[in-house]
Amino acid sequence: MFKTLTPFRIEKFNLSGDQLSEKLKTLQFNHCDSSVLLSYGFCPVVDGDDSLVRKIGDGFLLSFRIEKKLLPASVVREFIKERVLKFVAAQGRKPKRAEKKEIKENVIASLIPKAFGVSKDTFIWIDINNQLVYVNSASKSTVGLLITALFKCVATDVEFHPISTKISPIKVMTYWLVSGNVPSEFTIDRDCLLKNSKSNASLRFSQQSLQEHVVNHIKEGQLPNELSLTWNDRVSFTLCADMSIKKIKFLEIVTEDKETITDDDLAALDAEVILDMSELMKLLPTLIKIMGGDDKEQTSKT
Repeated sequence: MFKTLTPFRIEKFNLSGDQLSEKLKTLQFNHCDSSVLLSYGFCPVVDGDDSLVRKIGDGFLLSFRIEKKLLPASVVREFIKERVLKFVAAQGRKPKRAEKKEIKENVIASLIPKAFGVSKDTFIWIDINNQLVYVNSASKSTVGLLITALFKCVATDVEFHPISTKISPIKVMTYWLVSGNVPSEFTIDRDCLLKNSKSNASLRFSQQSLQEHVVNHIKEGQLPNELSLTWNDRVSFTLCADMSIKKIKFLEIVTEDKETITDDDLAALDAEVILDMSELMKLLPTLIKIMGGDDKEQTSKT
C-alpha cells in the first residue's frame, strides 16, 4: 500500500479515532464546483463509511483526496487567441496588458465548467505509539497541501514537525558509501543519486556496484541525495536527503504473509496495512536512531 513516504513527528496527540474524525470533517472533501480548478479534503478510507478515520491495530489510517480539473494550456491559448482576434476586429487595435489579462481570466472562467476532473487519494498513517505520521507521497506539493489541511483541522490539539535528525541523511549516506561500514541490518543496493551542493549538477547511478563507482565523485564534491538500501532482507527502499523514502518494496519474506490474506475486502485492507506498517514502523525509527535521533533544537525552529 505504501510505496513512498514522507514522515513527520507529532506531539501532544491524544485524540481518539472518533474525535479525530469529527475534526477532519471540518475539511471534508467535496468535488470541484463549476468555478474552481482545485478541490481537496479528507475522505473515508472505505467508501460509504461515516468515519474519516479507520482504526487499525495501534494506528489510524486516513485518506486525503485532491481533485484537479484538467484545463490544457494549449486549449486555453486557442480560446485566448480567438478572443483577441475578435477584440482587434471590434476595437481596431491590440488589447493592452490589463485587457489581455481580463480576456484570459474570462476564457478560463468559461472553460472551467467544461473541464474534466481527475482525483488522487493519498493515505496517511498515524503511528500513535511512536508519535509519527507517515504520508504516502514524496511530492512536496501534495505533502505540503495535506499537512496544511491536517494542521488546520487539529492545530489546537497536535503539533507537527518535519523529521530532523542530529546527523543529516547526506552525511550518513556519504559515510556508508566511502567507508563501506554499514549497520548490520542494512545493505547498500545498486542505485544512487549524487548532487553537487554548489553547482546542483547531478549524477545518477543505476544497477551498478556503487562503492566501485561513486567514491571518487564524492571526493570531488558530489554528495549522495538518494541511496537504495535493503533492511533486514525484508524491505528495499530509496532513502532521500530530506528523510523521505521512495520505491518501497516488501520482499518475499514479507509478501509470503500477504498470500494468506482473506478475500473479505475490509479484512484484507486491514491485514495489508498491518503487515506493511509493522515493517515501516520499525524501519523509520531505526533510521532516525542511526542518524543520532531527533534534533530537538532544529525541530523547535521549524
